[in-house]
Amino acid sequence: MPTVSICIPSYNHAPYLPAAIESALGQTYRDLEVVIVDDGSTDDSLEIARAYERREPERVRVLTHPGHVNRGTAATANLARDVSRGSLWSGLPSDDVLHADRLERLMAHLDRRPELDLVYSYARYVDAAGRPLPERGILGTDITGERHPVDLLIPGNLIPATTVLARRDGFERIGFHEDLLVYSDWELWVRVFASARVGFVPKVLVDYRVHGANASVDLEPSVHLPRSLAVVESLERKAPSIPGLSRRRARALLALERAYLEFCTGRPEAAEASLGSAFDHDPALLESPARLAYFLTRWENDVLHPWLPAASYERLAGWLRSASPVMVDAAVAARAPGNFSVWVLSALPPATGRAAREWMRLVAAVQYLAASQQHRRAGSPALSAMRKVQALRTYPRLLSGRAAGPPVRRAVESIRVTRMGPRRRRVEARA
Repeated sequence: MPTVSICIPSYNHAPYLPAAIESALGQTYRDLEVVIVDDGSTDDSLEIARAYERREPERVRVLTHPGHVNRGTAATANLARDVSRGSLWSGLPSDDVLHADRLERLMAHLDRRPELDLVYSYARYVDAAGRPLPERGILGTDITGERHPVDLLIPGNLIPATTVLARRDGFERIGFHEDLLVYSDWELWVRVFASARVGFVPKVLVDYRVHGANASVDLEPSVHLPRSLAVVESLERKAPSIPGLSRRRARALLALERAYLEFCTGRPEAAEASLGSAFDHDPALLESPARLAYFLTRWENDVLHPWLPAASYERLAGWLRSASPVMVDAAVAARAPGNFSVWVLSALPPATGRAAREWMRLVAAVQYLAASQQHRRAGSPALSAMRKVQALRTYPRLLSGRAAGPPVRRAVESIRVTRMGPRRRRVEARA
């Protein structure tokens, strides 16, 4: 029986499938099997897989769904896992590539930490020809040191599925992919981090290929938002039975994420009901914006947001009047695009004193981050970097810990401030 099963759900990736299979068979850790399940491919993928099975029948097995039907990635990954024999499981999409020492490094980590259920690492983006795409940064975030890492996964997936190596008995306890979810990986990792013990190896061990037909990269909002909402709704149904998700804070953050997705799809009434549910679950979230900064700094997707409804501007005017009367006219007259943080502010009870000022600073910082994205898309990296600096100066707590999550950390990493004397600085955007 092999120690590790590398499971490849395959669908219409004939140009990339050989590289994926070769990367699995070429691991420096040799005690493995490769299980390929073809999901009703209409190109040459199935024949390519079977050629490898004929070549190495002891190490490669190929299956299809009954009738060679197409059932989707989740159902295909589940079938591959069900028929695999290894005591450890690893997934490999048919368009990605494992580095040769990937299993060896992850196995060594699990050997040193027998209490862990799984371990993961970084991945890097490559183009269709396998060339690195450094401008996209590194895929994956180490959240294993957080007290409640599951909270950081609720706004979006931070775990590259291709990098995960898991003990089978851990997944038997947690379950696996939901067949009907397109973003089943994200939903799975939330449940995993809510229930399992996870380790991290800070190395790039996988190439994630970007080729224009990926299931979760560079998608239109009309495709991405409903898929994301389906994940959140699935997690809300399961939360009462999952210890890490049944906490008041986790339930509140799930409701807040649902409010964000409903807001982005132009459903302000539903979003307001979800926001109220979030504060009902955990009233402490109202005490300080710092608790919500990670969810409010959604500036990378700011182009998704509709304009605020007129009623929201009226409430926002009252909120601002209680906090800072001089800001009312400018804020209301500008009719700025309705980013989520401004909408949340308009829906909150008016605050006074220090709390009001902190809310205002965070909202202003989010507006600067949204403007930074607009400048970047318009091809003005210097202006984009300047807006990032303004955001971080306006609300310095964005720099503390994980208050704003990966988007803001990437913003910090992408700028360089050069001193030019006591009163002047030059801000440059890194290539």
